[in-house]
Amino acid sequence: MDRTALDREHPLNAMLLHALAETCLLAAELWRTTPGDGHRHAAVDILGWEPNAQSAGLLATAAGHVHRRPFAEVPLVPVLDGDTADAWRSPRKRCSGPPTN
Repeated sequence: MDRTALDREHPLNAMLLHALAETCLLAAELWRTTPGDGHRHAAVDILGWEPNAQSAGLLATAAGHVHRRPFAEVPLVPVLDGDTADAWRSPRKRCSGPPTN
């Protein structure tokens, strides 16, 4: 679905965008729990929405509905370091980086 050309204020489009955000989070969660790493790029693609407040708000609201916690705490970011069980981290853990001295 091409989200860029939609009138986001139209009630039907707004409802569809909310449903799409929830669907993206559900798909990424399914891929996170599926063995193998072939889904990692797809998870990044479906969660890589436009960097604006409206897109962030849609994903944040969807995380509350789907995962019952803030988006920043949902482990849906694939990482290269770590074993299979730890190959996904939350945005908060992924962006925190190592401690500095």
